[in-house]
Amino acid sequence: MDLTTATPVEIDTALANAYGKIADLTSQQHRISAQVERIDEVEPGSYNSLLPQFSKESRAKLVDEIEALQKRIWEILDTEVYPREAQYNDRRWTRYYLVDNTNGHVHKDQNCSTCFPDTRYAWLVEQSGMSAEDLVKMAGEDACTVCFDWAPVDQLRQKSRLEAPERKKARLEREAKKAAAAAKKAAKAIANPDGTPLKVFTGHYPERQVVRDGVVIKVHPAHDAYDTLETLHAARGWLTDYYFWNKGGAHPSYRKESLDDVAKAVAHKEGKSTETVLDEAKKRANRR
Repeated sequence: MDLTTATPVEIDTALANAYGKIADLTSQQHRISAQVERIDEVEPGSYNSLLPQFSKESRAKLVDEIEALQKRIWEILDTEVYPREAQYNDRRWTRYYLVDNTNGHVHKDQNCSTCFPDTRYAWLVEQSGMSAEDLVKMAGEDACTVCFDWAPVDQLRQKSRLEAPERKKARLEREAKKAAAAAKKAAKAIANPDGTPLKVFTGHYPERQVVRDGVVIKVHPAHDAYDTLETLHAARGWLTDYYFWNKGGAHPSYRKESLDDVAKAVAHKEGKSTETVLDEAKKRANRR
């Protein structure tokens, strides 16, 4: 990337990634340093001092790991951070920061009088280089009224269209996971070729009366009952059951009209002919 022609968004996005890598490496350093401190606190001649994890060799290895991590941090600073920060110092574009909580406001820097030394910010790198006027239009009610005291009141009443990078990343991951689950479910789903639910006959129920104290209080009329097959697995199973239970003659719960519907649905789903689907079902039934 030619940094002299790179956009503010490109440079600050790369910087944010570099600072994220440095933060991860620094966290590893702190964890290993804590292990070194535990070794230093062991009493000479105690039981723990005889354990391999508290040996001088283990300590030396941990110190080497800390130094290697520091070397990697310096490399990132030299190759990824300093050149890009130099571009910022030369060109000085706008940068914006969102206070990292549910009611956080967007600020033009991290020195706003409404914030505190321990305030945590999310760097809005996608808005780097954006004019303050356009930023306020996007931030709406989340725009800091101290940093942007000139902002029109009607814009400050609008819903914010900004999203912290980490929250956006998490949202996109959730949406991708949800879409993958929906695709997986759709791959297993079954329906009639026209998209309507696939229903199969399960039996005929005669009229039934509910009698209480010799008086008919309710009448259930005679009707046919149907089940909905929702997955390809269920439909294939139904076809197998059809041929298994109809070996000795017509089974009352497995009618020919349902067989035709299920075979067509499975054939459409699998891209096969209905004849192939039925032959496969017969073979499965015969193997039982």
